[in-house]
Amino acid sequence: MTPRLLLKTLAVSAILSIPVASAQAAPCGSGNFGAWLDDFKSEAAAKGISQAAIAAGLNGVTLDQNVLARDHSQKVFSQSFEEFSGRMVPPRLNRGANMLRQYAGTLTRIEQQFGRRPPLAMD
Repeated sequence: MTPRLLLKTLAVSAILSIPVASAQAAPCGSGNFGAWLDDFKSEAAAKGISQAAIAAGLNGVTLDQNVLARDHSQKVFSQSFEEFSGRMVPPRLNRGANMLRQYAGTLTRIEQQFGRRPPLAMD
């Protein structure tokens, strides 16, 4: 790995490690990308990330309309909650129930060793 690539990798890793809570608080799709990027760079600097790392990781980053178009064209965004949850929840419940059965012996040993009942009943 070249030193430049290593610096970029470290910079992006450092930037991605910034807690996302503030970014999640902003409404999706509002504002403009340039302003968001400037705020993101400022937040990174305020968290102690060097200007060199910020520049290496973020200079040249641009908004890609193709990515946004693909994101917005996902069918999931046109589904109601009932449609979405009806499709997504049952498989996860089934998988969880199967895992409870699969690991019943292990969970029973844990219960006996630590004196704690499992959070969900195992049929």
